[in-house]
Amino acid sequence: MKKLTILNILFLSLYPFLVQPQLVNNYGIKLGITSTDLSYENFPFTIESQRKLGFIGGVFVEWFNNPIFSMITEIEYSQKGAGYEITGTGADSPEPIGTKTYYDKLDYLSFPIYAKIKIPASVAVTYLFIGPRIDFLLGYSSEFNGNIFSKFKSTTLGGIVGLGIHPLLEIPLNPFLELRYNIDFTNSYDENGMTINNNAFNILLGVTFN
Repeated sequence: MKKLTILNILFLSLYPFLVQPQLVNNYGIKLGITSTDLSYENFPFTIESQRKLGFIGGVFVEWFNNPIFSMITEIEYSQKGAGYEITGTGADSPEPIGTKTYYDKLDYLSFPIYAKIKIPASVAVTYLFIGPRIDFLLGYSSEFNGNIFSKFKSTTLGGIVGLGIHPLLEIPLNPFLELRYNIDFTNSYDENGMTINNNAFNILLGVTFN
């Protein structure tokens, strides 16, 4: 319910701009998968993390009808986190008896704002994009130990960079493909000198409503 309320407010705030064609080039939705990891620094023990697959999706508005340059504002939900192996030992012996992979899961509501540089061609537009984003932590869970998550920050700042391709099709729903990399500029966890950062690779498919 909280997520729905936030999205409703944001859609209502964007609506007046969507009806002004001189400002808005197009708008649409995008969905995809994300491969995420957590970088642990200055912990008293070594954590060998593994990448975790998750879901990412959201809505966007592209501003300014210019053949070379435009701006994108997005609202997106993103799953992040990482996995790590824990080696188990016997009750009466320190010898390892096996390993099990546990996953830490973080849910974020993100607001990227980025510049889009377009390279037009006859059949498709290839583009590059870069810009900042702000992430709000919605929830968290751990399959091993959830105590650390109570100290994760509710807000982090980061950046986004990537490339995409947009075929020039004369249809109402125009598809596109994007590859992106997200990195944190601020720590998502910072306690007694121990820090954790998120990073993620995204593959997204979307459509624009022309």
